[in-house]
Amino acid sequence: MTAAMLVLTSMPYAISAQTETNQPPQAAITISGACSGDDVVQSGSTTDKIARDLDGDGQVCVVLDGSQSTNDDDIGCSKTEDRPIKTYYWDKNDVSQGRSDQPTEQRTVHIAGNDTVDWGLTVEDWCGETSGRANVSVDYVANQQPQAAFDVDVTEDTDGDGEDAIDVDATPSSDDGSITGWNWSIATAGSACVEDTQQSFQATCPTGEWTISLTVTDDAGAQDTIEVDSSEDDALPALPANAPPTDPQITGVTCDNSTATEHGTECTDPLPVTVTVDGDGMDDETVHKCQWNATEQAPVDCTASETDLDVTCAWSYGDGADAKVDCGSSATHDYEAEDDHNLTLTVIDEAGAETASTANQTITITEPAAPEPDPQTDKAPITLKQEGFDGADDIEFATEGPSPSNDTWSTDGLAHYSAACMDDKQLGLYGDRDAALQFNEKVVFDGYVLVDSLTVPGDQLAPLFDPAVSPDDDAGGPRCTYDDTAGQGEATFTVPADDLSFKEADWSQLGVSFTHWGELEADQANEPDLDEVSVEIKPASTSTWTTLDDWETLPQQPTRESFEIQRTDADALGEDLELRFAFEADQDFNDHRGWFVDNVEVTGSDLCPTAKTNVPSLVDIGPELNSTLVTLDASPSYDRLGTIETFRWTDASGDLDVTGETVDVRLDRGQHDLTLDVTDDNGCSDTISFTVTVDRFPVADASVDPSVSQVDHDGSGDEEFRLNGSDSFDPEDGDVACEWTDTDDNVVASTCVVNVTVPVGNETIKLTVNDTVGATDSTNLTLEVAANPDPTAATGPNRTVRDANRSGATEVTLDASGSSDTGDGEITAYEWSENGKTIANGEMAEVNLSSASAPGEDHNITLTVTDSGGGSDTDVVTLTVVENELPEMAPNITCDRLTCNFTANAEDDTAVEQCTWTVGDRDETGCEITWDFDEPGSYQVNLTVLDEEGETNNTSVNQGFETVFIDSFEDGGLGDWSLASTGEGENLWRVGADCETPGDDRDGDAALQFNREAICDYDSDEVPQGAVERAVNLTDREEADLTFRHYYEVETDCSGSFDQMWINVSTDGGATWNTVTGFDCQDGNTDGWRIITESLDPWVGEEVTLRYAFDANDGFSNSGKGWLVDRITVW
Repeated sequence: MTAAMLVLTSMPYAISAQTETNQPPQAAITISGACSGDDVVQSGSTTDKIARDLDGDGQVCVVLDGSQSTNDDDIGCSKTEDRPIKTYYWDKNDVSQGRSDQPTEQRTVHIAGNDTVDWGLTVEDWCGETSGRANVSVDYVANQQPQAAFDVDVTEDTDGDGEDAIDVDATPSSDDGSITGWNWSIATAGSACVEDTQQSFQATCPTGEWTISLTVTDDAGAQDTIEVDSSEDDALPALPANAPPTDPQITGVTCDNSTATEHGTECTDPLPVTVTVDGDGMDDETVHKCQWNATEQAPVDCTASETDLDVTCAWSYGDGADAKVDCGSSATHDYEAEDDHNLTLTVIDEAGAETASTANQTITITEPAAPEPDPQTDKAPITLKQEGFDGADDIEFATEGPSPSNDTWSTDGLAHYSAACMDDKQLGLYGDRDAALQFNEKVVFDGYVLVDSLTVPGDQLAPLFDPAVSPDDDAGGPRCTYDDTAGQGEATFTVPADDLSFKEADWSQLGVSFTHWGELEADQANEPDLDEVSVEIKPASTSTWTTLDDWETLPQQPTRESFEIQRTDADALGEDLELRFAFEADQDFNDHRGWFVDNVEVTGSDLCPTAKTNVPSLVDIGPELNSTLVTLDASPSYDRLGTIETFRWTDASGDLDVTGETVDVRLDRGQHDLTLDVTDDNGCSDTISFTVTVDRFPVADASVDPSVSQVDHDGSGDEEFRLNGSDSFDPEDGDVACEWTDTDDNVVASTCVVNVTVPVGNETIKLTVNDTVGATDSTNLTLEVAANPDPTAATGPNRTVRDANRSGATEVTLDASGSSDTGDGEITAYEWSENGKTIANGEMAEVNLSSASAPGEDHNITLTVTDSGGGSDTDVVTLTVVENELPEMAPNITCDRLTCNFTANAEDDTAVEQCTWTVGDRDETGCEITWDFDEPGSYQVNLTVLDEEGETNNTSVNQGFETVFIDSFEDGGLGDWSLASTGEGENLWRVGADCETPGDDRDGDAALQFNREAICDYDSDEVPQGAVERAVNLTDREEADLTFRHYYEVETDCSGSFDQMWINVSTDGGATWNTVTGFDCQDGNTDGWRIITESLDPWVGEEVTLRYAFDANDGFSNSGKGWLVDRITVW
């Protein structure tokens, strides 16, 4: 760095004011800086300077500059050069360092370590005058290492993203010079988060344990590092994760009438009850501020500050509803039912974290008790009829709406129900939709769709006047007006009499209220008659209407109107009451919306209960009893406003006095005059009197002759029945009166016995018997007259008849035995006809039907049956005569070795009766059979198929087996076979036809045999033994079998040495042998030829040697014929 120029001057000389003489010069020393960037000069005091050894070589190099020395113009002296100073004299610690006569003077000097040097300068001008000595002291100072320190602010993760904000600042770091570099490294969970070279910056890093490292470098290149790990140093807090909010508090619960309870708040208001709740919770944003010093390796200062954050209050109202609001705002909820509701508050922070606990309070909703009515003065109204014009269904188009919810309205003229011509405010608050009674022109708006026809009470309709803009009509003019229309429109509302049946004394008043609004003709010049609307009332029996009020100007916002009507016309009680809304206009100035009426309500006053009973006037006690239990039932009684508290039953004699809505009392025979008194909770009462007669009721007993069901045999259309009610009786005096009535309650007769004629069909006749006190009993007889039924012809199902011998005709049996007659007659005639001609008669008939002209031709045979009553019926049977066809077959044979499955695959136009298979002289039956062949070969398989008509058809197939070879030895030689020795004995194998055997079943004449020629035994001088063998190629076989015929007659005594026979296979040219099978004395002799099959599967895929071997083992008992083998087959 370059130091500021510092000029040091000597003290001035005193100069006489009278003489102008030469003044001495003034010396000045400045230090212009270090010789190089390895050192630096810093200012100290005026005369003391500090030189820092930046490169650490033990010395500093500085430049002393005397060029700032000054001199005035030399007086009386001559200059050889144009410069103020002639000579510069330098000294070091007052020791001369030489002179310089240069125009500008700078001197480079070196100062050793730990040295302080005082440099002086004296200058001389051209007149020889010298200045005083100027000096500067320069101290050598070695460079000091910087000190790393930093401030760090950590802000909590309040948004829940898993990262904290970190602000770092290295300003607290210090150096004797200046710090020129900062290297930061921040890591979390062992992974680098951020590295930076700014003095200060902000970063975001994942929450958790972390390390922070700062290395500072000064202008001399010296460095210092500070590193702090939160997991090892408790003073550095870990990067904090979001902490959930705490301390949920319900700070307020209010309603119109609230009372604090032990567990919460009780609201005593009419339902629905609106409750306002307030709550709060705590959620802080924590900022940790720390300053760290590299020398101390500890925080100089570490504090935590907290800032309150906004939180959300999540309310659960305890009735299934919930809501979320800012905790600084109130929440409101409407409770619809009385109950204890658990109000719960959970506080949620910005990150969505919830408080670990909840705040709870019980809100008790209680409707206020109705005031106790005064039986004398309190005339509480009740709603008799109410109409909101919404209909049972939603309104779909702005047209004439549906009928109101009851059918007591009638309209004419301009009056109609609709949701058209009203804006949203008129249709109802909060998006509801409500139709209204309108007096204007009915119009359909295409595509103007409205939804939700919901009743909105009149007192909830909002103030308005923002007329809806309706679509134009075809002529372009506005609609929803009563323009170009004159006359009246009326809507009449009827309250039925049963809703008005109050006691006269309680008819103090009726109330009529409704909501209306609209727009009528205003005052116009030359228009004295203004349009007018009115509301009127009258009893239905009168024709005169009483006007409650009328209007020439209507409110433009929905307005509720109410009227009280004093009722003095006692004669009109018990009849319908009619309410009318009337509209009258002329033809002028009618471009207005008309009149809208909604939510019409009629109320009345009724205090006293009404006594009614459900008790029969006559009670039957049965034929033998004198008293019975009777149920006195007052449940039909009612009280519109209160509750009936007492029911009292009494009789005129004073014997009965009981209470209860329903009671059982015992009444004797006779008449009882009873009274029911009811009293409600207002102290008001009503009385009804009635009579109950207890009697033994008569018993109705009816019979009919001949029976309740008859048949119209003669076809007259009716039958006569004799009805008898004379067995009916009265237990009291025995006399009853009989009355017969038909289904329509017409009296048929008033005698107990009567003859009646009943037409074909059913008729119910009721017998009612009456005794002298009016008690009755009845019973019904259902009489049936059936028309004479026709017989039923039945030919049986349609059939196909086959010409079995294909002669062109066949005989068919016609069967009518299924025919029947449900009447009282019988079938007397059976006639069979074809094409209108009779071909046979009788219940069973044989006919010959031809098929020669048209095979397959249908014969439609008609059966006509006639019964004894002349009734008849027909039935048609279709007989198809077809030529019988031969059965067809497609035989299929599949084999597994010598076991084969034979499948005929036979079909026939009737049915296959039998399949017969023949191979040689053997046959078996069955369309699917299993056939076992004795040995491989080529066979002809014959199949014969028989159908159910006796026709047969046959075919044949050839069945063969693939063989490797077949040797039958008919050429008399060994062929491919060769003799082989098995020991020292005599090998007697040969081919010949000279030995006869029992049951000879060899293939041809010749056979391979082990015996002596012509002699046909194996008794030789040597022990008979030997083999015959041949090569067999099984390389291309996947399976193989050996089949052969053989006969042997050998030694059967097994007590000593005995004869043995083997069949062997060798795969190594005879070096070793594998036994396929063998025979000896234990098997006994064959007593005839046998066929043997053995598997060669173990040797498939190889070339083998097949051997037949015989060994007598001794010379005894060898007189048998030996071993004969024929038709050797490998396959």
